[in-house]
Amino acid sequence: MTTLGGATLSQTSPDPLSFREAMSRFATGVTVATARIDGTDAAVTVNAFASVSLDPVLVLVSVSSRGRWAQGAVRSGAFAVSILNDRQRDLAAACARPGRSDDTALLERAGISRCFRTGCALVDGALAALVCTVDQSVAAGDHTIIIGRVEEIFLGADTTPLLFVRRRFAAATPVGDSVTPGSPPVSTGLHSRL
Repeated sequence: MTTLGGATLSQTSPDPLSFREAMSRFATGVTVATARIDGTDAAVTVNAFASVSLDPVLVLVSVSSRGRWAQGAVRSGAFAVSILNDRQRDLAAACARPGRSDDTALLERAGISRCFRTGCALVDGALAALVCTVDQSVAAGDHTIIIGRVEEIFLGADTTPLLFVRRRFAAATPVGDSVTPGSPPVSTGLHSRL
């Protein structure tokens, strides 16, 4: 046991279970990434999603290398990412289940639009959707990191985002005012003990 800034921390070796537990404490947004693979839809729930660059506009997704999505998206050269709202947790849960071969019916039940250029599915009602071309992919352990060049952005209604924390879905509640570049930090009333 270690005490740091008044908080008691337990130390453990970096094995897969302790790493998974540590990462479960980091809240992330939830997305569904889609691609057209050999004429069918493939969808996967992704919470390892991040912006990479503003110039050029790049994002990344990190997905399991074991599933068909990563290889298929790289081969097709394009993918889309829909950022989910808190009413889309059923879709997120369904797209997280392994072993599906064609996600067209699943996506159509949820409601989708298609990108005209790539054919990728965009989830209706999402907070935003990004259509990307594959810029590069990197093998990283048991995952593939795919960096996408954002070609199109679709903004949906500004509703409550869906989060994933401690291995379950949650809804985000904004705290404080919007933070904009160049403005002073906004106090949220939360203080870190670490």
